[in-house]
Amino acid sequence: AAAGGVGCMAGQIAKAHEARAIGIAGGPDKCDWLCQQAGFDAAIDYKNEDVAEALDRLCPDGIDIFFDNVGGPILDIVLQRLAMGSRVVLCGLIATEYLTERPPGPAYYSELLYKRARMEGYVIWDQVRRYPAFQAKLKAWYDQQLIKPLDDISVGIETVPDALSSLFKGGNTGIRLVRVSEDD
Repeated sequence: AAAGGVGCMAGQIAKAHEARAIGIAGGPDKCDWLCQQAGFDAAIDYKNEDVAEALDRLCPDGIDIFFDNVGGPILDIVLQRLAMGSRVVLCGLIATEYLTERPPGPAYYSELLYKRARMEGYVIWDQVRRYPAFQAKLKAWYDQQLIKPLDDISVGIETVPDALSSLFKGGNTGIRLVRVSEDD
């Protein structure tokens, strides 16, 4: 989901903080988009690459921060590659959220103990009071061209069903928007 609205902003914010950003997305087009449009340092195509091998190659010293908005098997792969004192930010779980039966939890949660790492849930509504300060920071990064809007816009009210379903099928890159008419 690095190529979705939340993931591409998380990567750009990481870059604005001078961190190395590696995204995981489905398909070569999305991975190219992450590097060429969103400015990520690298991208891993989970549909066509061995994610564990790619992470070992790209992060030989371990992963310091993992922003997870997918959950599922990818989280287990990452937990095995955490750096000492690392952080895992749980923001979403699209891989498992809408399943009828709950899958088993992470198999490698013990790595949090061994690596003195922490895993914490992040929900935007918990941060509302901080929004004005963050909005100012985002504006400064935007003005410095450290981040850019990456909108995926469809036009016409009739496009809403397809636009909405594309969010669950991996059919978009960036922030999915619908412009109700050409005049908006």
